[in-house]
Amino acid sequence: MISIIICSVNSNMLKEVAENVKDTIGILHEIIAIDNRNGKYGICEAYNIGASKSKYDVLCFMHEDLIFHTIDWGRRVVEHLNDTTIGLIGVAGGTYKSKSLDAWGIDPIEFARMNVLQDYKSGRPQDHLYSNPFNEFVADVASVDGLWFCTRKEVWQNNKFDETTLKEFHFYDIDFSLQVLQSYRVCVVYDILLQHISEGSINRSWLENAVLFHNKWKQTLPYSVDGLYDEKKKAIEIRRAKNILQLLKKYRFSQLIYLQHYFRYVILYISSEQFIIDKNICKNNIRYRLTAAYKRLIR
Repeated sequence: MISIIICSVNSNMLKEVAENVKDTIGILHEIIAIDNRNGKYGICEAYNIGASKSKYDVLCFMHEDLIFHTIDWGRRVVEHLNDTTIGLIGVAGGTYKSKSLDAWGIDPIEFARMNVLQDYKSGRPQDHLYSNPFNEFVADVASVDGLWFCTRKEVWQNNKFDETTLKEFHFYDIDFSLQVLQSYRVCVVYDILLQHISEGSINRSWLENAVLFHNKWKQTLPYSVDGLYDEKKKAIEIRRAKNILQLLKKYRFSQLIYLQHYFRYVILYISSEQFIIDKNICKNNIRYRLTAAYKRLIR
C-alpha cells in the first residue's frame, strides 16, 4: 500500500497522472495532491504536509508530469523497500556528489545510474536515458533525482524535508538523499520505467538554492559511493567549479560569493595533474621561445 504525494501546479496533468497511476500501480494506494497553483508552498513544505496526511507505510514523492510504463510498479516498490538496509529508491541518480555547486547529474556518464524515458519541449526525439555500467538490478548512489522517489514513512519521519533551508523547488532531492544516506542505502532501481514529459532548467533560483544546499553539506561533500576521491573526480570538481563561476557572474551574485568559489577553483586547479601538465607546456613554450630568440641573436 502506497501513499503518493504530489505538489500540483496543473489540475489537468494531475488528473492524467492519477489515471495513469490507477491503471499501472497494481496495489492499493492513495494520492495526496497539495494544490500549489498559487505558489504558496516550496516543495519541501508541500511534501512534508502531504506526508503528514498519509495513511500508508510507503511514501512516493513524484512530479505530475510523468507516465508509468511498468505494470504493477507499486508491488516492485514495496519489494525493494522491504530491504531495511535501503531507505530511498529512485529511477535516476548519481554515484558521486561533487563539492562544487552542482546537481546529481554530472559528466562523465559513468557516474550516472538511470532508466528514464525523457521528452523534450523543443520537439527533439525522446531519449531513453539508461546507464547501468555494471548490469545491476539495484545500484547504490549518492543521491536520486526528484522526479520520482519512494521511501518508508518511518524514514521520512526521521528525515523530513528541510523546508527551513530550501524554500523553493531545487535541491530538495539531493538534500533528502544525503539525510537518508546517513542511516540507509540510497538506490536506483531498474525494474520500473517511467516517462518524464518536461525538463529541468538552471536559473537564478536554482543557483541560490545550490549555494544554500552546499553551505549546509560542505563538511560532507564531496561524497562518493566507492569512497574514493581520485584525479578523475578532481577533474569533475575543477570543470564544475569553472562552470559555476560563469553562472555566478551571469546572474550577478555578490563579489564575496564569487571570490569564495574563485579561490576554491584556483586551489583545486593548482593541486591537480592538469596543472602540472599545463605548467610543463608553459615551460616548454618559454624554453622554445628563448631558444628561438638566441638563434636569431647569433645569426
